[in-house]
Amino acid sequence: MADLPHSHSVYDYDGHTLTLMYSEDKAGVWEVYDGATYLGIVLQAEAGTEHGYATRLPGEEDDDRDDDSTDDWRAAVQYLVDTA
Repeated sequence: MADLPHSHSVYDYDGHTLTLMYSEDKAGVWEVYDGATYLGIVLQAEAGTEHGYATRLPGEEDDDRDDDSTDDWRAAVQYLVDTA
């Protein structure tokens, strides 16, 4: 599995133009936008030797809860789009 690039990236998903902005302040955090609409963040977390990706919706970015993660960052981004 390829990790997300640690930079600004633009992706097309199901008619959406998504921008992922890598956070310069927090390692392993990407802000996700659909056009100018902020959808939330994708967090990369290490669980043992595997990387996982979790999401936080707007207003929940600082929530430290343990939640399910996926090994596919695209699924995490898709969740944000589908939840918006």
